[in-house]
Amino acid sequence: MSKALFDFEMRPAVLFSLMMMLLIACAWAIWLHYQQFDRITTMESTIQELQSQQFDRIVTIESNTQKQTELLKAALGSALPVKMPPEWEDRLEGLEAIASDPDAWPKDASQAQEFMDRLSELTLELSPLSESRYFSRLLLVRWSAVAFDGLYRVPTADGSIEDFADQLRAIADANPESGDTELSQRLRERANEFANKIEAQFIEETIRQARTYLASENTTRKDLLAQDTSIGEVDEILAIYENHPQRGEEIKELRTSLQRHMAIRDAQSQAAALTDQWHKAKALASSQEAVYEAAAIMLLREVSAARVALALQGLRQPMYESLEHELRGAVEVIHDENRRGYQKWALERILMFERRYGAISDRAAQDAKMFSIDNGGWNEERFREVQDAMTTFLLPIDQSLLDLPVLKRYHREFDEGWNRLDGRKEQTNVAISSSRTPKQSLYDTR
Repeated sequence: MSKALFDFEMRPAVLFSLMMMLLIACAWAIWLHYQQFDRITTMESTIQELQSQQFDRIVTIESNTQKQTELLKAALGSALPVKMPPEWEDRLEGLEAIASDPDAWPKDASQAQEFMDRLSELTLELSPLSESRYFSRLLLVRWSAVAFDGLYRVPTADGSIEDFADQLRAIADANPESGDTELSQRLRERANEFANKIEAQFIEETIRQARTYLASENTTRKDLLAQDTSIGEVDEILAIYENHPQRGEEIKELRTSLQRHMAIRDAQSQAAALTDQWHKAKALASSQEAVYEAAAIMLLREVSAARVALALQGLRQPMYESLEHELRGAVEVIHDENRRGYQKWALERILMFERRYGAISDRAAQDAKMFSIDNGGWNEERFREVQDAMTTFLLPIDQSLLDLPVLKRYHREFDEGWNRLDGRKEQTNVAISSSRTPKQSLYDTR
């Protein structure tokens, strides 16, 4: 019993001791955490301070470097760039004197090459530390050396004269001095000399081609154009130089002959093409008669127009004349056949009207006899039938295409129907229809 009492009395003390130990452990853990946080904060502050000190050092170094550079420039400004020896400068001045004095310029290609060699030697001796000091002076001398070379150099055998003239102009344009100096002018004059030489050669070659064309009586136009420039292009080029001071008159006369020759040959070529078409059309005369006739008429118009155009130039082409003669004969035959066919067609229409009008008159007479009508049996219906017959059979006929006998037969039948309708509205209707009804041509009635 005493032990139990002791356990009961001791239990609160043990619990209290355990709680105190737990509180002490928590307090210790919190203290350790704050200690660690303080160390981290102290380290960050130290790092920032070191970075700030490093930045200040960099700024100080840059400032000191700039000051040292300024001091170096102040101390050596008169010594850099390095000045070349007097002997070298004398040689440079000698070249400058030649470049600036037209009387001292090289007189031939060898002297121009000598000037170039002297400049090359001078340039090779130039120190890299001295280039900026003498840059502008050497630039002018170098350009002068190239210009002197251009004054006396000739194009290479495989080079283009036109390209060489362009090179001379490019050198003149590259003059480092402002304005157009005498040396630049000399270069441009030489470039123009070569350009004139090119133009003279071009004109000569163009004239040669034109004369070759004129002399090619035994050469077909196709063969000639296959060998040389298109003769049309040659003529266009010659037109540019018609006012040339030396060869203008020659070119004008040549163009006149050339254009006549071209016109004759073109006409010959066109006549040959039309003749070929006519041969093809004749092959259709029996199988496709309408196509044959249309082709003959179309080709005759083309040949006639071509002959007129050629005649206005004071020229003629025998092939056109023979082809036109043949076509005209063929068209006349076609026209005569169609005209005869038209007479037959028109006469058939006239006779058809005659029969129709006779039938209408017979019915009117029968009605008058049967019904004892005083007007001979001609009523509204019979008058309309006459109007319709005239409109159908007579009005489509073109009286200007009728031969005299057929024309007289037409007038008799027309007058018969016209007089029957005298004074009536049907007569007016026939007149109106006459102005509206298309007339059949020679080729519409086949």
